[in-house]
Amino acid sequence: MRIKLVFPGRKMRKLEIRGKNHLIPSETLTTLAAVTPPQHEVTIEDENVQRLRLDDQPDVVGITVYTFLARRAYEIADHYRAKGVYVVLGGLHVTGRPEEALTHADTVVVGEGDGVWPQFLADFEAGHPKPLYRAGEAIPLDALPLPRKDLLDACRYLSMASVSATRGCPYRCQYCFNSVDGASPFRKRSICSIIRQIEAMRDAGQRYIIFFDDNLTVDRKFARALCEALKGVGVRWRCAASIEVAYDEELLRLMAESGCESLFIGLESVNSRSLVESSKTQNRVGDYEQLIRAIKRHGIMINASFVFGFDHDDPTVFQETLDFAVRNRIDSINFHVLTPYPGTVLFKRLEAEGRILTYDWDQYDTAHVVFRPARMTVEELERGYAWIYKKFYSWPNILRRMPDASLEQKVRFLVFNIALKKANWVWEMLIRLNLLSPLFRIYWRLLGISRDIAFPQRPSVHTLKAARGSEGT
Repeated sequence: MRIKLVFPGRKMRKLEIRGKNHLIPSETLTTLAAVTPPQHEVTIEDENVQRLRLDDQPDVVGITVYTFLARRAYEIADHYRAKGVYVVLGGLHVTGRPEEALTHADTVVVGEGDGVWPQFLADFEAGHPKPLYRAGEAIPLDALPLPRKDLLDACRYLSMASVSATRGCPYRCQYCFNSVDGASPFRKRSICSIIRQIEAMRDAGQRYIIFFDDNLTVDRKFARALCEALKGVGVRWRCAASIEVAYDEELLRLMAESGCESLFIGLESVNSRSLVESSKTQNRVGDYEQLIRAIKRHGIMINASFVFGFDHDDPTVFQETLDFAVRNRIDSINFHVLTPYPGTVLFKRLEAEGRILTYDWDQYDTAHVVFRPARMTVEELERGYAWIYKKFYSWPNILRRMPDASLEQKVRFLVFNIALKKANWVWEMLIRLNLLSPLFRIYWRLLGISRDIAFPQRPSVHTLKAARGSEGT
């Protein structure tokens, strides 16, 4: 059976760099491909990096749907259904609005797809597929095969070196997809399986690892064990973490020693009432500055996230946030307009209050205002969002935020701020010439932080254990 998996193309957000779509591929479809029985032929097309072929005739088309991709996903689904191709839709948006998705699909999958995908395929071959499949008990992560990244064209991405050590998040912030009924429960892989995967990437020349986890350090005992195992493996890495990690100085030290180069941290607001409103009470605004200093002491960059439009936000929040960010020399920031994704606690509340302004899913990209704010107008929120992006990444503020650190850290800071925010023409050229991946590797070698220079390599914990086991046989 011929199966085609599709990641729909998305429009670029306002103020977004052209290369955003080419940084690293999602693991959603490569994981589905990995759990597909081997007798089937599987292809993956990511419309964000290549032209989508629409003149083919596969037996089944599976499409992953994020909210801001929904319109395009439905267009692709309708196209294939009109040709008589069986279409399956899944993903975060489908989990939040399955009834809507069913109007564009033969089957929808609610929740994690990798557990029910093989069952759907068996039902399809037997001639009785169901219109709706719901994920049952969560599959242990060690039981899942590694994603089929071999089905992607590596030259179209900056890097393919992604790893998922955990899945889900124990927190349920009201605006986050993790608050949707059916969201992934939090669970972890074994340390040995993670290290095996990273060692294989390292041996293939991929020495900069991106962890895809929602919050890699939320279980601090697990995070410490992972960092101990990563010591000496010879890679640099980055991940998403809660600001809480900085309360644990020992964990920060282990992260730095094991190669952590950057953290994506959802600070979200400098207004403590906004954090309480969104159930993000693990963040304490009064501690932000000391926690940021703790992270920076260990040479770890901070890529923060801030969200505007909470009910306690008024137009003064933009200047307050800018002053805070520049004063604390935050390395880079992704700014967002608060967006109520379908199925989240936030969406349900705003819809019940009659404050949703549009169901045009194209607008749900965190760059447009899709609901009526409480303490400012729609225009004030949109203007403030555009203003702070421009001011934060202005040349004077880039220079004010320059880290007082090593030359290597200064270079990395400038690469983040210039290459990721001010160099669209460069991205266009590199994408056209298929030079993203080789240039990324050259960049790390020029900085002198490849595994051989930065970390004298020793056998990993897993390798040592395996060696001891073989000696006893």
